[in-house]
Amino acid sequence: VNIDLPLVQLGGRIVEDGGTVPIVNAGVHVIGTESQTAIVRSYKESDDFGQFRLIGIEPGEILLTVYKPGYEMHREKISYSSPITNKTVALRKSAGVEIRVQSAPTGPEIRQLFVSEKMPGSDHGIGLWIALDGEGVGHLPSALAGSTLNIQRSGAQPIIVERWNGQSLELKFVSR
Repeated sequence: VNIDLPLVQLGGRIVEDGGTVPIVNAGVHVIGTESQTAIVRSYKESDDFGQFRLIGIEPGEILLTVYKPGYEMHREKISYSSPITNKTVALRKSAGVEIRVQSAPTGPEIRQLFVSEKMPGSDHGIGLWIALDGEGVGHLPSALAGSTLNIQRSGAQPIIVERWNGQSLELKFVSR
């Protein structure tokens, strides 16, 4: 049996909004959003030319999410049926929504968090590492508003934020 599998099923380029400057290392996530695409999960980062290439995508509804810290998150539902090789996604600069984390006075400084998302009406979403500065301040993409967030740091109980309202957050972690 011979099966022809395209080398690229979804590909394109990530650029800065209003120009052609490529965005390097932008995270490109694809998640299936209906029963026939439920197993679809794909992730790549854009290369030195802002290009990305994804494979393993089933026909049906998918959600394309593109994110890089310092830019707005791009989200787009796509009805996928055949290879798309020239998609251009323009990202606009944006710090995002402030998240402030307090560590215990005797605990280690928190430098990053892992945020996993559960989108409304689905058990699926993406995961992001959020860098924190020396004051414990980082930024969440506003496009996650409406989702339930599971916010984790090493050695502490995760914090669950149900249907995040898109407003800034102040968090205190409890040690396990």
